[in-house]
Parts: sequence; C-alpha cells; structure tokens
Amino acid sequence: MSDTYELLRLIDEERRNLNNQITPLNGRLRELEGRRRELIINRLDVNVGRCFVADTFNHPGKNGFVKILDVPRPRLIGIHYDFNPYQYPVLYIPGVAHDEEASEAVYPLDGFIPFDEDTLYSKSCDAQDPYEKLSSEYQEISHEDFEARFNRVVEQMRQDMKFEHTDGLIHGRWIAIGNGGDHFTCSICGAMAKATRSACPCCGAFMDITELHLGGTRNE
Repeated sequence: MSDTYELLRLIDEERRNLNNQITPLNGRLRELEGRRRELIINRLDVNVGRCFVADTFNHPGKNGFVKILDVPRPRLIGIHYDFNPYQYPVLYIPGVAHDEEASEAVYPLDGFIPFDEDTLYSKSCDAQDPYEKLSSEYQEISHEDFEARFNRVVEQMRQDMKFEHTDGLIHGRWIAIGNGGDHFTCSICGAMAKATRSACPCCGAFMDITELHLGGTRNE
C-alpha cells in the first residue's frame, strides 16, 4: 500500500512540474494566435463590400448574389473561440438558376429565403494578394447590380404582402415542413400544426390560397 502511495505522489509531482512548464507556453501560443488572427483580418479587409455571383455555405450549388459584409471573425463555440479565415460573412440573395446566368425570376428557387446571412469560402487568406485571389475565385458584379437585385426582391416582397380589401378576412395556406408531410406551418403567422385545418387556430386565417406568396392575402 505504501508503494502505491509513493507512486501516486511521484506522478502528481511530475504532473505539477509539467504544468508549470506548459502554462507559460500556452500563454505564448495564445499571444501568437491572436497576433496571427489580427494580421489576417487586416489583410482581408480589402475585400469587404465587394459583390459576386457565387454559391455559399448554406446554398451549395445554388449561385446567388452575395455581398461581403465583413472580414472573417472569431466565433464563440462553447467556451472557446473558433477562427476560420476561409469564410467571409456575406448577405446572400438567390438569383441564378441555370448555367451561371442571372434568372429574371425574383424567386427562382424552391424554399426561397429572400435574404440570408451566410458565409463565402475563399482561399484569399493564403494568397499574397487577397484582392486578386478572390477575383479569380468568383464572378464579380458591381454594387449597382447587387443593389438592383436587392431592390427587386424588396419590391416583390412588398407586392406579395399587400392586403387587398374585399371580404374582411385573412387568407393563407399551410406549408409542409420537411419530407414527411405530417407537420405544417401557417403562411401568415408561422404557427405550427400536425394536421391541416380549414383555418389557422392561432391567427384565424382561412387556409384557401393555392399559390404561395411571402404573406397571404388580406381581403376586406
């Protein structure tokens, strides 16, 4: 028993000695990582505000209009910060349907989300010239082209959410969630239901619209 106690004491002493050596090294490593991150962020700032036609992390293979909102930033995951210098935060607008040509339809894709905060993958952080590297990776468009698409979507959203005054009722439709088809959400208020009904139990909208718009139609 005494031999086991002595062995444990020696192990604990060695652990303490190693921790005393590792602690300052970890501190220096954090300093270097912070300095490296700062230098990368400063280099990539040159690309903030540029606009492209590209697919993104949440929309692989579905090219859209994107505008770079900021440089890559550390994200807090749990109690640790994760820094991915290959991902620019962007505003994404669906807009390209086939062969990398801009679609005339404002809502060209199923499951359309008008605007999405997303990330754009790029290897520009590894390049000597981050600006030129990003130019070679994606098709750049002008600010005017991006704003024109943005304004078209906003105008279409306004049209879809206009209320027509005819019968004083709110009309909407059930939208299936997932592939099972056994859960639905109201197109007017977003309430969820396990089965379709003639009216939404939350907002009272009549579920009789056959064509989906961003908001149903209010008739008075």
